[in-house]
Amino acid sequence: MPVRKIKEKLLRKKITGEQKRSIRNKKLLPWDEIRTIGILYQVPEEADYVKFTDYVSRLHADRKEVMTLGMTPTKEVPHYCYPKLYFSYFSRKEVNWMGKTSGTALNDFIPREFDLLINLDQTGNQVFDCIAGLSRARLKTGVYKQEFSMVYDLMISTDKTLGNDELLDEVRRWIHSLCPAKSGH
Repeated sequence: MPVRKIKEKLLRKKITGEQKRSIRNKKLLPWDEIRTIGILYQVPEEADYVKFTDYVSRLHADRKEVMTLGMTPTKEVPHYCYPKLYFSYFSRKEVNWMGKTSGTALNDFIPREFDLLINLDQTGNQVFDCIAGLSRARLKTGVYKQEFSMVYDLMISTDKTLGNDELLDEVRRWIHSLCPAKSGH
């Protein structure tokens, strides 16, 4: 068995054990009742990053409290990313292969009880699956990955790679479909 598969199996076992010990209030809310959203993402190139921050601003205008946690592909945060109130960053070196986290951004994000956690990663990066697995969010969503299905409550299957804004729209559509707004709203 390759080392990568052994590490993946051990990581899944750790996540499963943590989930059993953790108390989480699972709940699917209508989109209009969702107030807090956590978003995990790979920090994109500058042009896509601007589109992503614009999308987050629209969510804020929709009265959603959004916290984002982006993983930088390098040891240093790119020049166009600077910490703001709702945007935090971490590097890969802050999470080891067994899911042990270090760093303020990670340790502040994981215990938050978001109404909705969205993992936008479509590359199969297990760091994001680990963070999602440790999260206490009421509803956890991400792109379909059979090997980490125990982490998510709702998984989106897609034939192609979507942009962050397209994937966020897809999550929103599924939530509307699964839990329509109550009449009178």
